[in-house]
Amino acid sequence: MRANLLRDLAVLPSPIRHGIESYPRTVADILDSAWPRRSRLRRAAIAHAVAFETWQSLAREGLSDGEVAKLIIGLISTAAGTRSGWVRRL
Repeated sequence: MRANLLRDLAVLPSPIRHGIESYPRTVADILDSAWPRRSRLRRAAIAHAVAFETWQSLAREGLSDGEVAKLIIGLISTAAGTRSGWVRRL
C-alpha cells in the first residue's frame, strides 16, 4: 500500500501528501528521542531505517525481514556509538 501511495504522491491533495511525507519524520523523531543526547548521525540512521524505500531496496537485494532488521539495528547502533554483542546474536 505504501508503494502505491509513494508512487501517486505527486497527484494527491496537499493535506494528504503532507501527512504521507511527514509520517516517517515523525516516527524517526520519536525513536530518536529515546537517547539522552542529540546526534545528527544517529538521527540520519534512524530516518533511513524507517524509510519504506530502504526496506524495499534491501528486500530487492534478497534479504529476509530478519536480515534487514539485523542490518538496520547494526547501522543505528554504530551511528549511536552503542554497538554491542547483542546485535551479532540477532
